[in-house]
Amino acid sequence: DASNLVHAHLIYLFKNYTYEEFDYRSISVLLTSQVYLSINHRFSNKAYDDLADSSDPSKPPPSIQIAQSEIFDIIQGKRYHILQYMKNNPEDADAAMEAVVRIATGTGPRALTDRQKQMKQRRWKSIGHPTCYGRFVPDTEDEKLRDGSYRKPKAGENFEKWMLRVTTKEVGIE
Repeated sequence: DASNLVHAHLIYLFKNYTYEEFDYRSISVLLTSQVYLSINHRFSNKAYDDLADSSDPSKPPPSIQIAQSEIFDIIQGKRYHILQYMKNNPEDADAAMEAVVRIATGTGPRALTDRQKQMKQRRWKSIGHPTCYGRFVPDTEDEKLRDGSYRKPKAGENFEKWMLRVTTKEVGIE
């Protein structure tokens, strides 16, 4: 699909960006494109050819025209710098996360007009638990989710019950 192709190429545009070059535009494009591809692109599990997951190379499936390993490498290589930028620039981080929500849900564009920017925005923070650094939630979410306390095992709880509880039952999310 053409949208997947565009989002893959948008990620590729930022391949050589350094931390000093990051701004709202760059982090919002990288994050929205990463999430969009995660939702809408069927990544191949074939190691031999990232571009053609088919037994007949003359008829490949819709492609993003960039090796999947390259996309993963770019995303992983920028992850630390994106997190640092978001930590140091919380207003840009809030706007970028709202852009991710709009793109992922199809409810609006990545960039807002000046009038739309005047609307109240949620504040996004990384979940407080050490194993959740980089998992962002808005300030409108359940306090147990925001501080990570939902992940603490209850007395006598085995792993299976704990996993079921923290992944489905007690996490009040959108």
